[in-house]
Amino acid sequence: IKGLSGKHFEPKTVTAFEDLIGVYPVGTMVRLTTNEVGIVTNTNATHKDRPVVKITYGEDGSELDETKELDLAKIEVDKLSIIGSVDPLSRNMDMGGFFAKEGDREAT
Repeated sequence: IKGLSGKHFEPKTVTAFEDLIGVYPVGTMVRLTTNEVGIVTNTNATHKDRPVVKITYGEDGSELDETKELDLAKIEVDKLSIIGSVDPLSRNMDMGGFFAKEGDREAT
């Protein structure tokens, strides 16, 4: 959508939409510059392109036994950033199951 701003979409509307849901909405699976793959679990109001991500797959592509949380807003962009989104189906990821487990962890 952002790439079509000014061409097919009114720029102010695109900005308002981005402000509402963020660049990477919660639940988006993303690949980082380290080749790790994670799931966006929280957005960041001041750095829309630097959300909180739970890493679920390591640099080698293997599924991690335990997720690790990274707040990308607290890490320098040249050290770590998102390079793109990943289709959860390509990893056989059950997003509902992931967030149910995360909710269970927070409740304990």
